[in-house]
Amino acid sequence: MNSLKPIVISIGRVLLIVVILPLVLVIGLPMAGVMAIRDSIAERRFRRREMGRLYLLCSSRRNWYDFLNNNVSSHLPDNCRIIWVPKTGGRDGYLAERFDSRHLFRPRMARPCLALVTSKKIFHTSLHAEFKELKSQPRKSEETRRACAEVINRGIEDLETQAGFR
Repeated sequence: MNSLKPIVISIGRVLLIVVILPLVLVIGLPMAGVMAIRDSIAERRFRRREMGRLYLLCSSRRNWYDFLNNNVSSHLPDNCRIIWVPKTGGRDGYLAERFDSRHLFRPRMARPCLALVTSKKIFHTSLHAEFKELKSQPRKSEETRRACAEVINRGIEDLETQAGFR
């Protein structure tokens, strides 16, 4: 009886590998392919729907919220939306949780950043370094607002250059 136990266990392991591995390959790989195709179609629809629109992707971390609301939001073009990430934000911008914006984000991109949506691709440029110098004055200031407007205009020009509009 003791000599049969290891044999039965090894036969069970082999059957498990023979049954489970093909199931994973037959069901799992096609499912991964279907999910990748579905995500690609969703991103393409997003790009077509939002083509030509600008987004300012922001984080409320490290006191960006007050600075951006006081000095930056008033100088954004009409076709620009503010997206607050992660799931916090203000009344003036769309929350990331309410807006299907997962296609806009690029990992490790310093925020705030501008994103330009075209039919082929989404272009990004970070405004973090320029705004960080100005962020020491979170209160409303005309001088800071002018500097922020210049930074935004340079960022938009950079995005249009990347996209081949200029």
